[in-house]
Amino acid sequence: MHRLPPADTGALYDALPRAHPAYADAARAVAAELDLPPSAPARLPGGSLPVLALGPRWVIKLYPPFCAEEGPREADVLRALMACDDIPAPSLRATGDRDGWRWVVMGRLPGRLWADVDPALSDAERLELARQTGRITAALHRAKPDFDWPDRDWAAFVARQRAGAAARQARLGLDPAWLAQIEPFLADTPLPDRPRVLLHTEIMREHLFVDGGRVVGLFDFEPARVGVAEYDLASVGLFVAAGDPALMHAFLDGYGGSGARDLALQRRCLAWALLHEYSHLPWYLERLPAPGAATLDDLARRWWPL
Repeated sequence: MHRLPPADTGALYDALPRAHPAYADAARAVAAELDLPPSAPARLPGGSLPVLALGPRWVIKLYPPFCAEEGPREADVLRALMACDDIPAPSLRATGDRDGWRWVVMGRLPGRLWADVDPALSDAERLELARQTGRITAALHRAKPDFDWPDRDWAAFVARQRAGAAARQARLGLDPAWLAQIEPFLADTPLPDRPRVLLHTEIMREHLFVDGGRVVGLFDFEPARVGVAEYDLASVGLFVAAGDPALMHAFLDGYGGSGARDLALQRRCLAWALLHEYSHLPWYLERLPAPGAATLDDLARRWWPL
């Protein structure tokens, strides 16, 4: 049996083959410990971390040492959401550690990824999925469980992201014409500090399972944190609505609330996208081209069309 390999840095982990035999060995060993039916663990496609199927009902997710704290954090969220009938998240079976890695066994969601089936959907079906995603996000934000995550301090996180926002985009190769606008834009965009809610942080079609016209699963909670609700609108605009006004309105209709849908909200959504933990403006511009756009206000209007 192969031991899980050293991966104390992201670079070491990235150098490992996606089908490292130790992943399947670890999955079989954990399945035996939990007395799950024997199966041939197979890594599921996509995802940055190894997720392997353990038969039709369960999956195991492995967290390498450099981000091992994400395992208990995801388990915390799944445990809390098991009591929320209106949030279709995976159930939690067990969590533990092996060879310096953490692991979580969770329920296997039905359906298929929205991103995979999207080309075959009608406009009406997309609108309904966006509306349901809004309702699920609202339920998530109402959950407000009390987590003790010292490394997830919201105020410190926002301050750190503000201080390094322009430098981050520069390292990613952002065009200087855009780069020069970041600091003035953030300085001129007041952001709320409360109320703070449970955030998924990466609500996107790639993290939503759908089946028969319904959203049947929201998953990947390892980057979750407690913070301002609008932070989740950053990924919704970019990766759920993808610049489509009808989808953005459908999501907000499902989400509810009476807040103004105006340029101020659009600017805040872009500000949160620039402050996001995984912010990558060059990639956003590639994914959602904005011909003729010259200012960050132009991008805010196009990517969060309200």
